[in-house]
Amino acid sequence: METAHPRIRPIIAFTVFTGLRKNNILTFKWPQVDMAGGWVTVTVKGDKRHAVRLAAPAKALIGTLSRDRPLVFDTLNFRKLSETVVLDAELDDFRFHDLRHTFASWARQAGSDIAAICEALGHSDITVTMKYAHIKPDEDITAFDRVAAGFIAQSTSHKRKVSL
Repeated sequence: METAHPRIRPIIAFTVFTGLRKNNILTFKWPQVDMAGGWVTVTVKGDKRHAVRLAAPAKALIGTLSRDRPLVFDTLNFRKLSETVVLDAELDDFRFHDLRHTFASWARQAGSDIAAICEALGHSDITVTMKYAHIKPDEDITAFDRVAAGFIAQSTSHKRKVSL
């Protein structure tokens, strides 16, 4: 990000925040944004509509952009600017699609399960998403831990004490 031109930084950040494909990012128009609902809707492979939830940083980023043009992002000279970023950052064998992989890898490391990542990426089949299965989440919280924590939180929110 440090080496990126200021016009391309929002594109990079939004791609990592959402995991969207390059084509979706570069053709992204304002009517696809639902700021009140916190969603954007794009068309993915096979002409299917795909809704992507906006995390707070993604919403904040979108909120700073000018609505004076039909496209959400300023894509003028995108190719040249993105090539310059790769050169200046001294990245080897980097493709824009790697930002989509970054989203999936970081989601997995943060504890997201493969099914949730599959849905977030708009994959039609979980086998496509399984390439991220080898990444171990940073935390050692298991499904058992999550269920127990949810049970206790639910019980506590209803002012009941859990006795085991």
